[in-house]
Amino acid sequence: ESHGVGQGDRVIMHMNNSIESFIAACSIPLSGAALVTSDVTLSEGELQDYATNTGATHVLTDKTYFDIFKCLDPSLKFKKMFSVTEIPGFTAISKFDSKVSDYKEALGGYDSVMFVAHSNGTGGIEKIVEISQRKYISQLRCREICEIATSNDISLGGGNISFKVCFTHAFFVLTIGGTLVLLDKYRPIPDVITALQDHKVTHIFGTPMKIFEISRELKRTGQTFPHVKKVITIGTPITQLVKSEVLSAFSPIEIRSTYGMAEANGSLSAPPSGYITSCDVGFPVSNTRMKVLDITTKTVLGPNQTGEVLFHAPHLSAYYRTSTGTASVTDAEGWLHTGDLGYYNEDGVLFIMGRVKCATLPSVIRTGLPAVEEWLHTHPSVAEAAVVPTFDSKGEAVLAAIIVARPEHRPSRTLSEDIKVFVEEGLPTAPCIQGGIFFADAIPRSGFGKIKRYRLPQLMASLERMDVRKNIKSRKVLINDE
Repeated sequence: ESHGVGQGDRVIMHMNNSIESFIAACSIPLSGAALVTSDVTLSEGELQDYATNTGATHVLTDKTYFDIFKCLDPSLKFKKMFSVTEIPGFTAISKFDSKVSDYKEALGGYDSVMFVAHSNGTGGIEKIVEISQRKYISQLRCREICEIATSNDISLGGGNISFKVCFTHAFFVLTIGGTLVLLDKYRPIPDVITALQDHKVTHIFGTPMKIFEISRELKRTGQTFPHVKKVITIGTPITQLVKSEVLSAFSPIEIRSTYGMAEANGSLSAPPSGYITSCDVGFPVSNTRMKVLDITTKTVLGPNQTGEVLFHAPHLSAYYRTSTGTASVTDAEGWLHTGDLGYYNEDGVLFIMGRVKCATLPSVIRTGLPAVEEWLHTHPSVAEAAVVPTFDSKGEAVLAAIIVARPEHRPSRTLSEDIKVFVEEGLPTAPCIQGGIFFADAIPRSGFGKIKRYRLPQLMASLERMDVRKNIKSRKVLINDE
């Protein structure tokens, strides 16, 4: 505030996890400015576009990421660039005067923009979402009612706090009086396991695959952590395989998959506290309505009928500077079209089945992709895996896999064939990996840990296909939606 940051300004945060970073980020909305959350995995070009499209006026970064801002086009003309550490050319927040008497209440009205975030699509950042103070507080209250965390929890939050969902989880845990374990990074897994032990973590929040990887590593090393009592996921529903691994690694009293979207400013549905998931995402959250529409006729469907899931809630956000973006997902009555296929049972419990845009794919590919991807992570030589639907040389839909091998296993033709056999024998009803096995150094992921599927086709095209003699590249990717 004393450096000219106030109402009308938008400060983009792009930094590592630390207590100093989190406190600095929290101070932005208190100055009356909007906090523009980001994703530290963005490329220089993506960050350039994002800063432009969000109207960012200031930067908040650190020694890890300051270089990327020096490379951005000068046309952005940031008013000032702040850093949580001393960096030449940046204003270090560690030098700020800490006298409380120098500062005044500067929050805008309840409907003023408090946060600016983004949603991902098939080509990366798809829409810019603005969140008012009223809607943000409404979502925090919703999380409290659903007991996503409580004041007694010691919570390990997944991902980088520059990412909106990660920042909000950290902010929520602290505002209700809980304890937050903030790691400097979510990977590698051994660091996470050390944190679980050292801080006696009782509550884990993250993507199902990240929690699956933690559980698998505990099983591999013969460790268990009975003090972990709550496992909360977001991103995709927990499957039976993930559920069984979590139950074997911990002694949870609840395993819950919540369902939300950036456009919704958080959760839209969640199971009740104390619930062990059955691969569902629970009931609509407080003050939220839900319906399912036939994807062809647009008629409202009843229980156990699959269609597109829609929600109506007070905390739904609008889009920044684009009425067409808002209209593409929100109808005239305020219903949010999620783009997800799902159904609810007789009790009103919601099940998510995949994306509407994938409904035209062969069912064996649509249902087989997540099963194969998940199963690949159980192979003893696989550290990470991502499955890509594509066409073979005959124009048939097939699956390909990008694999990150564990350090003690070297990528080879023999290993690739072993992985293919592993899938064929372990999942006899699932499609085989006929599109090829490709080894990579890493799978592209967002700051929250979700796979950036829109980057997979380009990555796959740059890799050698290991399970055949020639480097056969796919002609076309069927889907690359995150």
